[in-house]
Parts: sequence; C-alpha cells; structure tokens
Amino acid sequence: MTEHDRLPNGKPGRRPPHPLTPGASDAKRPPGPHGPGSQTHPGAPPGTASGTGRDVDIRLLGQVAASVDGHRPSLGGSRQRAFFSALVLQANRSVSQEEIIHAVWGNQPPDSVTSSVHTYVSRLRRVLEPDRRPRSASALLEFDGLGYRLNIDTDQVDVHRVEAHVETGKRHIPQAPRTALTEFERALALWRGRPLVGIPGPLAEIERSRLEELHFTILEMRFDLMLSLGMHNEAVHELSSLTQRHPLRERLRGLLIHAYSLCGRRAEALAEFQNLRRELVQQLGIEPNEEVQHQHMRILRGEPVLARGGHHDPSAGITSPLLLAAPPAQLPRAHPDLVGRDHEVQLLRTMASEDLVSAKYAPLLYIDGAAGTGKSALAVRLAHEMAAHFPDGQLYVDLRGDTTSKGPLGTEQALQHMLFSLGQMASNALPAESLIGLYRSLTAGKKMLVVLDNAFSHEQVRPLLPGAPGCAVIVTGRDTMTGLVTMEGARRLTLGPLRSEDAVLLVKRSVGRALRQQHNALGESALPSRWVLSELCRIHGYTPLALHDLSKHLIRFATTEGRCAADAESARAAAEAVTATGTRNAPWPYGRLGRETARVLRALGMFSVPSLPRDAVAAMLGPEIPLVDRHLDLLVVLGLVGEEGGRLCVVPRLRAYTREEGLREDPPGTRFLWARRMAHHCTAAVLRSLHASGRCPDGRGPAVLHARTGAAVLTAAERAALCAVVAEAARVARDR
Repeated sequence: MTEHDRLPNGKPGRRPPHPLTPGASDAKRPPGPHGPGSQTHPGAPPGTASGTGRDVDIRLLGQVAASVDGHRPSLGGSRQRAFFSALVLQANRSVSQEEIIHAVWGNQPPDSVTSSVHTYVSRLRRVLEPDRRPRSASALLEFDGLGYRLNIDTDQVDVHRVEAHVETGKRHIPQAPRTALTEFERALALWRGRPLVGIPGPLAEIERSRLEELHFTILEMRFDLMLSLGMHNEAVHELSSLTQRHPLRERLRGLLIHAYSLCGRRAEALAEFQNLRRELVQQLGIEPNEEVQHQHMRILRGEPVLARGGHHDPSAGITSPLLLAAPPAQLPRAHPDLVGRDHEVQLLRTMASEDLVSAKYAPLLYIDGAAGTGKSALAVRLAHEMAAHFPDGQLYVDLRGDTTSKGPLGTEQALQHMLFSLGQMASNALPAESLIGLYRSLTAGKKMLVVLDNAFSHEQVRPLLPGAPGCAVIVTGRDTMTGLVTMEGARRLTLGPLRSEDAVLLVKRSVGRALRQQHNALGESALPSRWVLSELCRIHGYTPLALHDLSKHLIRFATTEGRCAADAESARAAAEAVTATGTRNAPWPYGRLGRETARVLRALGMFSVPSLPRDAVAAMLGPEIPLVDRHLDLLVVLGLVGEEGGRLCVVPRLRAYTREEGLREDPPGTRFLWARRMAHHCTAAVLRSLHASGRCPDGRGPAVLHARTGAAVLTAAERAALCAVVAEAARVARDR
C-alpha cells in the first residue's frame, strides 16, 4: 500500500487511490454543457448520451476505452482510437475533416487519408450503435454539414468529469475548503494511468501534456488545502513519495518544505531546500523560485509559520494567493472565416502600435456596431495577433451586454473572475472598491492584454481597465459609449455590414468547404447563381452572423435530402410568421425582397392551384420582368416557393398574403394581362399534348377544354391548373 492509499489520519483503505502519473495543466479548458435539459451533477456517474438513449462511458485517462450500455466495444487500432479521441475531446461540436486529419496524422497525412476517415466513421458507428439499421442516420456520430459531431453529455467522459470536479472545487475554496478538497480527490480518483496512452498524433500529444499538467495542478491544490486544514502529517507522507518521483517540480518541493515547517520539523525543511537548490543548479543552472526562497528565509529567521492555501478567515477579506502554473491565456479560438475585414484589422493594428510605442497610455480600443456584425470575431483575431507582445498573459471576459436571459455581468463578478485568473481568490464580502484596487495592483508593471467582450455600458467597463501603462484593452459592444472615448481616451472603430462581394465570398467559402468535406460531386456548382447569392446576402443584411445562418441553409439545400428539409423548414418558418403577424405585416423575408422578385411572388399567388409549370410562369411575366428564372431560383432557395418536377407553388399558408398583396400592389390591368398570358400558355400546352397523342380535334381555342379527349391526356394537376387559370382570367376580366 502506497502513501496515496491512506486517509488524512494515516489509516489505510478508504480514500480513493490516485495514480502518481502526472496529469494535465491548469490552462483553462471550458467544460462543455451537459446537454439540453441535463441536470446531472458534474461528478455523477456516466449517463445517457444526448438524444441517443444509450448509456455511454468514455475513458481517456489511461487506456482509451468506451462502454455502451454495459458492453465494451473494440475501438480498433491506434489511429482509429486517435480518431475517436479527437471527436471525444471536441464533443458536441462540429469537427471539420481538415481539423481531424491534422489532429490524427499531422502535416503529412497519407494519400489514402480520406478513405481512412470514412472507414473509421463507419466502424465507430457500427460498434457504438450496434442496433442502428444500415444506412440509417446516426444519432451518436453524425455529419451535420460542417463536420463530424459526437453527441454525448460531458459527464460521460472522464476528462470532462475531472474538469467539472476541479471547477467545482475552485468555487468552494473560499467558503467550503473541505468540500473543495473532496472535489479534488474525486477528480484524482478518475486517473487510471497516463492520459491517452498509446494514442498517436499531434492532438494526442498536446492533450497528453495538458492533462499531465492538470494532474499536477490538482495534486498541488489538494496539498495546499490539506495544509490549510491542518492535515500536515498526512501531506508530508504523500509529498515525500511524490517529490522523489518528480524532483524538479518546484511547487511540490515548496509544499513539502512548508509541510515540514508546519510540523515543526525545521531541520528537514532546511535540508529539503538545500537538496532542491543543489538539483536545480546542477541540472538546470537555475536557483529556486522566489516563493521557495522566501520560505527558506522565514524558517532561518524563525518567523511564525502560517497555514497557506485557499482557506481563510472571512474577516480577512482575501485568501492567500494561488500559485499559477503559467500566465493566463484565455482567448477563445479565432474564427477561420474573417472575410472583408482586412482594412479594419490594419486600422486597429495601427491604433494599438501607436499607443504601445508612446508608452504613455495603455492602448484602449473599442469596437462597436450592430448585432451580428462580427465585433467579437474581429476582437479575438486582433487579440491573437497582439498576444506575443503581452507575455504576462491574456484575460478574456464576456460581459454579457448582448444577452437578456442572464443580464449583463456585474462589476464584482467580472473582477472576481479576473482576480482568480491572476492567482488571487477574493472574498464575496470584499467591497467593489477594494477589488478594483487589488486588480489594478496586480496588473501594474505587467504587460497584459485584456479583452472585454459584449460590454453593456461605459460604467460596466471603467472599473475593469488596468490603471498603469503596459497593458492593452480591447472592448466590444453595441452602444457607442461616448464616455469611453471622451473620458478614457479609447480609439473607436464602428463595424458595419460587409460589402456585397465580401458577403458572397464568405458564403461561398463556408458552403464550399462544407460540400468538399461531404465529397459532394457538384462542389460549388451546387450553389445558386451569383445574382441569387447576392440577393440572399442582401436580404440577410450582409452581417456575418446572419450569413453563417444562410450558409447552413444552403449546405442543407445542396443535397437531395437536405433540400427537402430546408424547403420544409423555410416553409414552416414563413407560415409561422404569417400566423403570428397576420396578413397585414410582411412575413420575413418578403419585406426585404427586391421589387421585381416580390412581383414574381405575387403573380404566382394569383392562382388558387397546387402548382404551375416554370415555363408558364416565364411566359406570363417575361415581357415585364426579364430573366424571370433567377427570381424564381431566389424564391425557391428562400423557401417561399416550392419546386418539384419543374412545377412551382407558393407555400400554401403564404398564398393568402401574396394574393392580398397582389390586389393592393398590382393594377387590375396588369393582373388581367398576366392571367390572359397564363391561360393562353396553358391552352397551347393542352393543344400540343393532344396533337402529340394523335387525338387533336378539329376545333381550336378554348372549346377544346371541354373535349373528353383533352381530359384524357392531361394529368390531374394539369387539369386543375388549367381550370383555375381560366377561372382566374375570367374573374380578373370581370373586375377590371
């Protein structure tokens, strides 16, 4: 039995064992959500996969393994397990084929890599969902148009359970240190060995290092709490064994020195310091860190030894500082498709560099604009470019100024988050003025980059600005925040919609990449014409957020199954808009259609028929509206008009609205011309059908409509359309 099998009182047998193999870093990895409606506790046992009805348990901390409904399926060879691990680590988000190939094979994948990806997906679906029928959709491992997506709850993966325990433990450090200690021990109990053992690929190497460092960080926080709770002897036993395995971990050696001091074993504490110093100098040529040296000096001077860690006297206001393994690096991932913002990026670069060169003021950049214009994406891209100039770290806070569900983030909440990121736990009882002062003291003399995203007001931002030069701040928000410019000297850039050509490029790039990942043989040729794309972008306001939604719609529209789903979705949305607003208000996107496109839709809505031939619509409108087909294509893509077999129909529940609009907007004479042309075209089509069948009667003109021979060669839809067109022509003629 090792020292790690003992309880704090030294007795064996009840504390869950935790391996001493190092685990992962304190670099923050935000835990994913538990899935829609999930109320599972972060530490609860594995549950049911989101939307699949399966009991899934996935383990990455050791040998990669999975359990589905109590069975342990084989995950295949090392590359297939690497593929599976990459999907697990990015659970519940789309992972593009390029991303996953780089994650598993690196920069030099084999020629057959695409075939391997498809093979791995097929095998994993077969072993993870053995009851799924062949060729049926997979609920667990799906392709959503942008990439492969593994649908699982985060509490089904041991890595995410560990991270959830750690986050819970950190929150409990100030007020409930024993609860925090329990959470850290639960996290350590999940380790079964070296993370992702035997898994190849760049992603596995990165995650292995991260998880090994996280393991050390959890151990260090656990020992810190043990010392603060008076468990000195137990900590000495475990730390003695652990430091022998990892002699160059200064943090662990410093904890052991402190534990010896708290136990009154000063001689052993001094000897431990000398051993550490000798090993660091001989092997690395460096001295122990500043904190360990301060501990050494306090012991030599005989100063009282104080308990350390997150536990504190509430009246003291602030806990002992936490030791960070590395400077904070909290920037979100930069968006891959930042199109049409080169000028803005260059302008912001110039603004920042001018202030940095002057060294008199901390650069303060403010990006404002309407919702969906890409403020956050631009700020994050710029922050990544500037990060190298700020070696002391990068802080990121979402101030929630654009959300109504939770409301804007309060000053105290934001400061608590930033102070914790800087290694300082603060009591909730501490007033805001003290938090602000502490924050400015910790950032003074440092080179840090702070991103305050989605700000609500100048009053919300001002307390979060560092006080000394050397730090840079990027703020985004919808409000103009004149006070931030006039009082704080911010340089403001207002972000507007994209230019038309940039909007089209963004959509084509997003859709084209997704279609290539699906190996769609049509590629970009599956996209609508450039004119239709331009109109779609205009209707969506040229804003990046709306354009990404449009891209998702076009990806579904580009496939046979997806086209039906997209049509149904758009039709349902349009119908719901009419139901909600009535016929007086234009449902989206009718109000944004171009003048001629709207006329085409109103003309189609004239006739109470199931469908009309496309060539008949072109003949009806051609004299007034050139290039009718492109307007029809646009209406089809928007889901306002359905098309099947060359026949067009207005969405049923939109017909009343378009008919009413036609009566209001289009003169009776114009409507009569449209109806007469349609009637003549349909009549001519009937005559051609009769002639082709060899049963053309001697009579000509409308009389042929009553011939039984005519009815015999027409389909039900054609007969209904012909009768409705003639009836509408007669009605319009009477009303004219």
